[in-house]
Amino acid sequence: MHKRIYRDEEPPVIKRMRELGFKVFDTKDFDLNIIGVRNLNSTRANLFDDEIHIVYKERGFWVDEYAPATTDPGTYYLQDPNYRPDDGIAILCHPQQIRSGYVLGPHGKTGYTALVNRGKNGTKVWRDGNRDNKLDYEGDVYEGYFGVNIHRASLKNGGVTRHVDAWSAGCQVWQYSGDFEIMLKRCETQIERLGYKFFTYSLITME
Repeated sequence: MHKRIYRDEEPPVIKRMRELGFKVFDTKDFDLNIIGVRNLNSTRANLFDDEIHIVYKERGFWVDEYAPATTDPGTYYLQDPNYRPDDGIAILCHPQQIRSGYVLGPHGKTGYTALVNRGKNGTKVWRDGNRDNKLDYEGDVYEGYFGVNIHRASLKNGGVTRHVDAWSAGCQVWQYSGDFEIMLKRCETQIERLGYKFFTYSLITME
């Protein structure tokens, strides 16, 4: 996990959030801004070429912790003709802010704790149904609860996953399990310090 402390200015992702008119949590320590940054330089699937940022105030200073992730589905689902044959795989729309959309809860078949979209608001997604390895950021927008959670990839190989593959069917996925664990700790700190059990996720681009 990379970490930067800003003493005299705001982190670039926070500046971008303000440009987009999104809510920024900046008045209380450990009120988390969880921000996915999608890389638009490539629409090739199966890469951990995006970032997730955890940005918060601590003793008046901005802290920005970030690491590689994917905000897109992997080719395992993109190219599977039997997975959602009628409409295709979900791709979370950008830019969007999902206010109080997430809570800590069980994810997947194993039920380990992650940030799950079972909060006050659902998400907006596109559907990519042409079964290739190119990510399509366009088309009709669907809004609802689609299980677009924020979780980790594999625990094998020291918790480092090389390719997205089946680890995302539209979820936001940390490449390194250790970075995911740091996110959970920050979420627990927000709950302990502030009593806020809901989390907002914003997906942006820097362009």
